Amino acid sequence: MKSNSEKVDIIFIESSGVEKTVSASVGVSLMSVAKDNMIEGIDADCGGCCACGTCRIYAETNIDGLFPDPDEMESAMLEFAADDGSAQRLSCQLEVGAAFSGLRVRVVV
Repeated sequence: MKSNSEKVDIIFIESSGVEKTVSASVGVSLMSVAKDNMIEGIDADCGGCCACGTCRIYAETNIDGLFPDPDEMESAMLEFAADDGSAQRLSCQLEVGAAFSGLRVRVVV
């Protein structure tokens, strides 16, 4: 994924409840944004390969049409890793778009 100069603000809610607003470049993964901004709870042990489930998030903002549907690999990982049945996603599989401005995501640990 490549980035460009366009930036959007995204609000991460860490497991402790602390909210952090960060500036994210359009075109990079949501996981990379979280790691670059030291968001607590986004471990990303596999480095973004969709193989560990340690970058799970839950979008608190209405995401209808904002995120693409998870592919087969992400769906399998979420089925394995998600334990509460919520609409979780892997942040490594979500590329920041211009429409993400103001997005609120809760880190799942």
